[in-house]
Amino acid sequence: GINAEYGKQWYQRRVRGFHVPFFHVTIHRDVMLGTMLPILLLLGQLADATRLSQNVIPSHQLLDLRFDLEHWTYSGKTEIDIVVREARQNVWLHSAKIVKINGIVIDDSESKRVKLNRAVVDHKKKILLIETAAILQPGKYKVKISFTGRVREALQGLIKTGYVAADGTKHSQVTSHFEPDKAREAWPCFDEPSYKIKIKLYVEHPSTHRVNSAGTVDKVSKLDAVTSRTEFAETDGISIYLLAINIHDMQQVTTKSGRGIPVTVLTPSHKKVQARVTAQLAADALDFYEGYLGVNYPFKKLDLMGIYDFNAGGMENIAMIHLMYDCAYSGSRTVNPSSYLYCREVIVHEVSHMWFGNMVSLKWWDDLWLKEGFARYITMYALDHMETDQHPATTWMNTLNW
Repeated sequence: GINAEYGKQWYQRRVRGFHVPFFHVTIHRDVMLGTMLPILLLLGQLADATRLSQNVIPSHQLLDLRFDLEHWTYSGKTEIDIVVREARQNVWLHSAKIVKINGIVIDDSESKRVKLNRAVVDHKKKILLIETAAILQPGKYKVKISFTGRVREALQGLIKTGYVAADGTKHSQVTSHFEPDKAREAWPCFDEPSYKIKIKLYVEHPSTHRVNSAGTVDKVSKLDAVTSRTEFAETDGISIYLLAINIHDMQQVTTKSGRGIPVTVLTPSHKKVQARVTAQLAADALDFYEGYLGVNYPFKKLDLMGIYDFNAGGMENIAMIHLMYDCAYSGSRTVNPSSYLYCREVIVHEVSHMWFGNMVSLKWWDDLWLKEGFARYITMYALDHMETDQHPATTWMNTLNW
């Protein structure tokens, strides 16, 4: 358990105020309870007013994407299997202005085409409304949409990024950041955390690059002299915001957890030594959480990657964690112990989300505090047991001013 001195310091710090990891500030308890909580609850209620219907439920989504990294554009098609629970004459899903819709069809369970009246995107609400000519009776349907989009430098949706090699060469890559509601800026989808969707992904990309995502790679096919196509195994049911896509030319450093789960850090070649430290820490965290929780890590692999100019410490995408570039390749203890400890905390924190946030997920965003708050607590508890040298939990709190 937690020793008495640790508990005393934890309590004393908590009495003075609440630490809110989402904002990275310390707020006095009265301000938190009297001002922020009502505002957050109000925002949650306002968001509820534009939520999608619970009478149309997605079960599977196929994504087939083709990237042009010379012009930073992509085209794609998606097929979404839905279940209509009650008779209705429309289907709503999410799509943003940046995604250009080129075609829409709906087929019924017998593969017969459903006649459509119109399809309109509400750019303010980022909702695609598909209206059918006749009433859709309860049953299964398949929504097929073709679309095009742009890879942007904005740190949301599909992102243009890269890194600089040791010799100064600039390497370009594509990454993603969808939390909380930016998957709709990449493709049409049901972009709410309560929807658990099985995703089958195909990505066409330059042969000089590889692709990493939530699923394991089923097959890589060479299409021509310069283009390849990567097919991923279908995921279990996941929230769409937790899907990551990375198209890159990085190298790999791999270790395994005690149960044999491959843990891989994608890294520039000159950061391999530091990447090994990150891979081992993530593997150790998997071992700790499995042993302490009595619940096995639910995915077949775990990848980690540093993202240049990433605007958050980390992001717990399913089986594909994104980290601040410096945190992913921080290596062993440096002359700045605070930065070193912070990076270790971030990595162990993101691994904890594989259970708290991914395996057990939010129903809506007004529960964000719960997954982040508990992940913060269990991270400190894990580090207190994983760190066997001179950094018990008390030192962590003092060094990080936690």
